[in-house]
Amino acid sequence: MLKVMATSGVIRPYSPIKLARLSRTLLDWGIGFAGGIGALATRSPSDVGLIDELGELTWSDIDDRSTRLAHGLKEIGVCAGDSVALLCRNHRYFVDASAALSKLGADILYLNTAFSAPQLGEVCEREEPAAIIYDDEFTELIDKSGIEVERVIAWHDGEPADIPLVRVDDDDFGMRLRAFVVKEGDVDEDTLKTHVKDTLANYKVPREIIFIDELPRNPTGKILKKDLKEYDEDGHPGEGSSDSSGSDPDADADSGADSGSAEAEPEKQAQD
Repeated sequence: MLKVMATSGVIRPYSPIKLARLSRTLLDWGIGFAGGIGALATRSPSDVGLIDELGELTWSDIDDRSTRLAHGLKEIGVCAGDSVALLCRNHRYFVDASAALSKLGADILYLNTAFSAPQLGEVCEREEPAAIIYDDEFTELIDKSGIEVERVIAWHDGEPADIPLVRVDDDDFGMRLRAFVVKEGDVDEDTLKTHVKDTLANYKVPREIIFIDELPRNPTGKILKKDLKEYDEDGHPGEGSSDSSGSDPDADADSGADSGSAEAEPEKQAQD
């Protein structure tokens, strides 16, 4: 049995440093979601830990995402010992929420996705959760159930918008979120922030929104976040971005055309 477990990778040798880190993680977090994911992130940070319809996440990704979510939940008042309801299907946000609540020391109230509104209301009235984390598809169900607690949306059914978020340096907080939006219609920064605050946790709300005419993309259409980090607060490309070439393409084209004409003229005269 031990030979089979060793050859399959279940049992393997580790360095003393890694063993110490694994032990510390399990001692700090226990053997639940927080401890399990934390230990795997320590042992095999680059290994794929989850695959869903949105793609792959490594153990390090899952650990980092759940830590950030835990901070966000703490900001809205979730504390150790609180009960938090979870009404999600099987996807990355279900794992994020479970691990985040485990890190906070909160009690997770897993709700049946087949509940009717009265059943949902009855369970929550009895268990008294401090908040509910749910998929967007259950919004109407929750509205009908009469639950009056803090709400956090996990999976959103709408089409993802091309609104990239990047982290930029901040003198007061170290880092802050900056969103870039291609403006359509009559909308301003305050209106967008109000909408985001009504639907997302505080930690997901960008501190500033920059309106630009077009998002920088590579030839395959992927948004170049590295370039966006170089943009200034007025939405102008920085020196390090691919949009900042230091020359005007139209001017270069005109210059090339003029140069070609000038070179052609002597050749024509020579022929004459």
